[in-house]
Formats: sequence, structure tokens, C-alpha cells
Amino acid sequence: MMNLLVALSCMLVVQGEVAGGEPVPDWFRYDPGKPYEIFDAWRGLSTREAALYWRSNWNVLAGVLKNEKGEPMPFCNLAVTYDAVIRGYHATLRTDEDGCFVVYGPPSVDCKNRPTKEQYQEMTPEERLAHSNKRACEFSACPGFPYSQMAYAYAREARGYRPCTAELAMRREDRAFYVLTCDDTSTFDPKGFEDFRKKYVADQRERAFRPWRDKPRPVEDPARDRERHIYRLQVVTSDGKGIPGALVKFVAYDGQVGNRQVVETDHDGQCSLDEYLLGGRGDDYYEDVIRYLTVDAPGYGVGPVPCNLCEDQMNTIVIEKPAAVSGTALDYNGNPLHYDLRVKYSNRNECAFEVWIPVLADGSFSFERIMPGQPFRVEGGVISFQTTPKAPVRTDESVLAPGERKADVRLTVPMAAAIYGVVVDDAGDLVTATSDLHLLHEDDARYYECRDGRFGFQALGHGPYRLRVQAAGFKEYLTGPLELKPGELRFVKIPLECDEADQ
Repeated sequence: MMNLLVALSCMLVVQGEVAGGEPVPDWFRYDPGKPYEIFDAWRGLSTREAALYWRSNWNVLAGVLKNEKGEPMPFCNLAVTYDAVIRGYHATLRTDEDGCFVVYGPPSVDCKNRPTKEQYQEMTPEERLAHSNKRACEFSACPGFPYSQMAYAYAREARGYRPCTAELAMRREDRAFYVLTCDDTSTFDPKGFEDFRKKYVADQRERAFRPWRDKPRPVEDPARDRERHIYRLQVVTSDGKGIPGALVKFVAYDGQVGNRQVVETDHDGQCSLDEYLLGGRGDDYYEDVIRYLTVDAPGYGVGPVPCNLCEDQMNTIVIEKPAAVSGTALDYNGNPLHYDLRVKYSNRNECAFEVWIPVLADGSFSFERIMPGQPFRVEGGVISFQTTPKAPVRTDESVLAPGERKADVRLTVPMAAAIYGVVVDDAGDLVTATSDLHLLHEDDARYYECRDGRFGFQALGHGPYRLRVQAAGFKEYLTGPLELKPGELRFVKIPLECDEADQ
């Protein structure tokens, strides 16, 4: 592969750029004739793991990692952190064969260096406070460690992290390139890693996981012109025994209010639900009311149940023995992955954190409270900007019988992809009017409010995706299907046509 680094003169000042005497790759330099070329920079790196698509902003932070002899450190684990006082940000990536990396959408393009113990002691209280309050990124490296989630955890135990000294090589308003220098001594020990892995997983298994439970809350205050309807309900086992302490979530949406409430059953498994609807309306109004029930029964399942409520009788909800699902979550290299998973039912429900699935450090997971007879999927994804974004993954839809277990489910999470782009008018200029962007994928959608004609979506799978754009004074635009390769960043330009009817 052609080396990405090119030599620069000792000090160079270009319009909008300041550069030092360190080498800066051609792909990082700004070319006014190719203003979006930076979004193809990842293609020149020898590994996709050297590119991190972090946030939706258009800043770019890149660099090269070297040892204290000035030699590039290839295929070395990197961690980038950012302290925002209220919350912290942490993401991981890996240098390519030339020691290069690039971060799209970092919290900041500024870097700060962690002072040594001696430097810290020499600082005045004012200097320490100023350094602590500076909002900037910090880098640390783990030389010699394999690239896996478990290895990063082991690096903390084995003191494998090496603080990096960042030296600015080039800077523009929207981007910066640094030369990172660190001690390349490795503390990685294969046997120590295996011992750590076993203990780490064993400790996790010993911890009792307490599933989240909602709390009872009454229906929202009804308007005065609404009529009250009361439904009596009993939650029972398959042999007719009432289930005490079950939480029943009821929704009756009439297009205006949701009649949402959470009620707990008494010692006989009974409770009553309130519904407030407008009076004196036609049949269409009452037929269009959307009702659904969700039950969280201790020792049984949690999820949606059939909702055919009648006011003049006791409504019985039969809860049968729950089903279960278990399996393993892996990254694209086959390493165990601690990943956010949950059960997603196809039918309407009010499940929240009750259906989150704990995943252990060895990637294994198990959820024992599937509502039998209800179609569901296991799905996951990490979109949070506070950590490394991960691509979504989901199983096919399943329906399980009472007591049935779907075992050996294998979820392999691909490398996360991203879409960045611009919204332009017929003259090619950025549309500065606020645009509503929706990223469409199967039954999911993400929303982005675009204020400056630029946007970004991270933590994406292969798709297909479509982008729908709506802006005042322009016709709605829908892209064709966008298929993404693992780890790809796709840059798109969306041309909007003026809507003469709005002129």
C-alpha cells in the first residue's frame, strides 16, 4: 500500500490552515475544489478499524501514532476520551499499517496532554484548574494487545494503557491532525489475558441481575367533556389461579389522548382500568380507538397480551408458562461482544426496560420471560455518542409456545457504517433553511433536523436505507435505496428542487 504520509516543510501557513514540521497525509489537506474529499479519507487506510464514525458533526480529528523513537506504531489499539464534566465520552479504534487513524465527528478537534506526576506537582492550583476545565480529547494506546472488547478491559487490569502526547501538525476550523507519541512497551501476557477472561466472566455470572419493573401510575387527568369507562380485569395462570403483583399497562388512544396507566393486581390477581372517551360521537370514532395491554407478571412473561375488553363482565387474561431465548453476541472478528440487546415484540406494547437482555462479557445472553404466542425478535445496537457506535443487528421473527426455548441464537454484529451528506439547492449551494431528514430502514426511522445543509448518521448496518428530505420552499425528496458495506462511510449529495407553489 502507498504510504499515506507525505513530507511537509518545517513551518507552513496556508489560508485557513496552520501546519507544523510534522508530516501530514495528502488525504487530510483541504482542497477548495474538492470540499468533501475528507469523507473519502478512510478508503486510503489499510484497515476499517482505523476509522471511527462517532457523532453527526462535521469535524474531523486524525493523526499518526509513533513510538518514542519516531517510528509509526501499526495496528495498535487506541482509546479516545472526552470529559464534558457532566458526562464522559469514550470510544475505541485501531491504527492502520502506517499508524494512521481518522475520527469523524469527534466531540472536539482540540487535544490535551495528560501531565506527568512531576508536571502536575509543579503546576499552580490555577493551572491545574485550567487544565481540568479545558474541553479537549485525550488519547491513550494499548501496544501489543489484540483488538477486542475483552482485550481493552484486560488492558486496564494489566496497566497496558499508555498516555499519548499529542503534537499538533495541522489545523483548520473543522479539522486537526496530530502526531501522537507514546511508550510502545507492551504488558500483554497471553496467559494473564486468559486468566483475566475467566475471572471476569465468572464474576459477572455471580452478580444477580434484577430486571427493571415499572411503577403503578394512574391515567392522565381526563378532560371534563369525557365519559369514564371502567374495565374489570383478572390476570390468572393457565389453571385459573390469580396472579398477585402483576403490572398491567393499558393504552386507549383515540387520536387525542392515550389513556395511559399502569395498575398492579391485588392478591386475587384483579384490578380495574379506566378509560375516558368523548361522548356523543359516531361509530367511526369508537371503532378507531386503539387499545392494547401489556402485562409484567412476576415469575411469568412480560409483553403484550390480547386486548378484548368488555365493561359488563370480568375480563380474564390467562398467562401461561413463559418461553425463553438464549445465545451469543459476537463482533465481526468472532470475539465475544458485550452489547445492548432487547426483545422487540411485533404487536403493540408498552414494554420499556423490562425486556432488556443482559449480555455477559463472554457474549452469552438469556432471556427467560418471553410472552408465549407473541411474535418477537431479538435486536440490538449502540447509537450513543458517549461510546463507540455499533451497527444494529436483529434475528428473524419467532413465535414460541409456552415453556419453549429458542437456544443457540448467534448474533454477529458487523462493522458500523455511516452516512454523511449535504442538502443543496438547484445552484449547488447548501440549503440553510431547516430541513427535516428521515433515515428510513424497514420498520425503523431516525430523524435529523438539518440547520446548515449538512447531516450525518452513524451506527448503521448494510441497509438498504433511504433518505427523505423535507424543507420549506422545496419539493420533498426521497433517495433511492442505499446499500452500505461493513465499515463504509457513504457521502451523499441531496439536490432539492424549488417548489413554485410555495413561492
